[in-house]
Amino acid sequence: MMKINKKQRAALSEEGIKDFENRMVKHLEKFFPAYCDTLGDAAVRRLVRYGILRAETYGVVAERGVCIYIDAMFAFGRDFDRDPDVPWAAKILKSKAIKNPSTRVDRLFEASFDHMAEARGIRVDEAEI
Repeated sequence: MMKINKKQRAALSEEGIKDFENRMVKHLEKFFPAYCDTLGDAAVRRLVRYGILRAETYGVVAERGVCIYIDAMFAFGRDFDRDPDVPWAAKILKSKAIKNPSTRVDRLFEASFDHMAEARGIRVDEAEI
């Protein structure tokens, strides 16, 4: 049986993170092109790495969840989870009632869309119809 030592495991992990980072940068360039152009590749990559670490503080480690978290960073600001102007995000991410990290990011995703639509004036409540 082959054993992988700690150094090899770290290298494999770093390779996986680099692959995710590359895919995330392409994703961000597609959905946030002006922001990415303004920041430049190196800064976008630093933000992706920062987002990976911040998401992990909430137990969010699956790629999909980390992607949603980083998208929220680009939409609402680097430290949106601590921003008093975005209290709904912290409430979701810190909720003790939401045990599952996947459920937590699903709620963050839904709330993000609601708040973006509301900010752009395109959200229509049923009472308005």
